[in-house]
Amino acid sequence: MQEEYKPAAIYSPISIGNWIISLILTMIPIVNIIMLFVWAFSNGTNPTKANWAKAALILILVWIILGISSEDILCECFTGIIRHIKKITDRQTSSLNVFLVTTVTVVKINL
Repeated sequence: MQEEYKPAAIYSPISIGNWIISLILTMIPIVNIIMLFVWAFSNGTNPTKANWAKAALILILVWIILGISSEDILCECFTGIIRHIKKITDRQTSSLNVFLVTTVTVVKINL
């Protein structure tokens, strides 16, 4: 026996107003994560919005992972830059000290 063909459920398109509200809600910290989970995993959500919410959650996870891994790299870069600036500043300070000492010596000798 052959199974009967059952067409897939037809969902109405999501309105522009609904998308605008969804996007505004995703701009609010903490509320955005909660709503994305609700839209991604609740049964009553339009599949288009559910897939969008799942994709957004995946991207958030990727950004968190990249942020944590790149934090170490950025800290190393900034630490190296600060060390380099400190070396340059120390050299300039020591050069200034030598200049001041020689200038004061010359002035004392001329008096």
